[in-house]
Amino acid sequence: MLIKVWLDDDDAVLVGPPEQSLLRIAVTAGGPALRAACRDEREALPLVFAAGPAEPLDSRRSALIAKRTRLDRLYGEALAFDGDHEFAVQVGFERLRREAYPHDVVRALHRAGRTVEALAVAREALTSPTTVGAEGLRLLVDRLFPDRGIRRGDVRATESEFLARPSREGFAAFVRGIPPDQRSAAASRVLMALQRTQREPSLVFELYLDHDRLLDADGMATTQRVSAEALAAGADRILPLHPAMAAGWLLVAAHRLADAGEPERRAAAAPLLVRVRDLAAETGRTEDFRRALGRLRSRHCDRPAFLKLLRRHGL
Repeated sequence: MLIKVWLDDDDAVLVGPPEQSLLRIAVTAGGPALRAACRDEREALPLVFAAGPAEPLDSRRSALIAKRTRLDRLYGEALAFDGDHEFAVQVGFERLRREAYPHDVVRALHRAGRTVEALAVAREALTSPTTVGAEGLRLLVDRLFPDRGIRRGDVRATESEFLARPSREGFAAFVRGIPPDQRSAAASRVLMALQRTQREPSLVFELYLDHDRLLDADGMATTQRVSAEALAAGADRILPLHPAMAAGWLLVAAHRLADAGEPERRAAAAPLLVRVRDLAAETGRTEDFRRALGRLRSRHCDRPAFLKLLRRHGL
C-alpha cells in the first residue's frame, strides 16, 4: 500500500515534509518486506529512457520515467536504512543531473559518512542559478552540518566571483567556505589562477605569504610587478628566518622605487638600500651588494639628484 501511495503521487502532493515523512514510515516499518516489494516493482516496470532531442514528447514515457525514479528513491532509502548507501547516492546524483535537485544526493552522501563530498555538492549547487530549491538546500546544510554549514556570505565567495573581484577579504571569505581538509588545495588553485592573470600581483604575493607559500612569493618578487610597498612589508615578515631572501626583496623594492617618476618615491629607495647593505654585511654578501649597487647607479646615471641622495646615505 505504501509503495502504491508513493508511486501514484502524480500531482506532487507529497512534497517537502509530507514526502520525507512517508519515506521514513515506509523505510522504518517496511524492513526486508519493503525492499523485496521494491525489487519486484522495479522488475515489473518497463525500462525506458528519456526522449532524444529530435523525438516528440511522449507523456507515457515521461510518466514511466517519473515512476521509476520515485521507486528508485524509495528503494535507495530502504537499502540505506539497512546500511547499504551506494544505491541512494547514485539515485541522488541522477536526480541532480536530470532535475537540478541536489537535496537527495546531499542527504545520501551525508548519511554514508561522505561529508566532504556532500558539502562540495551543496556548495556547487548553491552557486548554480539552475538549482531547484536553493533555500531549502541551505536549511538542509545548516541542519546536517551545524559546525560546517554554508552561510550565505560564504556561498557568494565562490572561486569565479573572487577572481572577478579579488581582494584580501574576498579570499578570506572564499577559504572559510571550504572544508578544512580541502582548503590548501582550493587556495592554491585560486591563487595560481589569479597569478596567471597578472592583474593583482601584490595581492597574490601577500596571500602567498599569508598561507606560508614562501617559494611562490619569492618567484613573484622578480617575475611580476609586485609593488615596492608589498615587497618591503613582506621582507619585514620573513626577515627573522630568511634574512638573505628578505634582502633580495628589499633590493627589488628599491629598484622599483628608483624607477618611479615621482621624486618622493625615488627618495624612498635610499633607506631600503641601506637596509640591504646592512643585511648583506650580516650574511656575508657585501661584495654581492656592491655589484648590485653599482648596476643601480649605472642605470640611473642620468639622474644626478638621485645619485646625490645615494651618496648622502653612504651608498
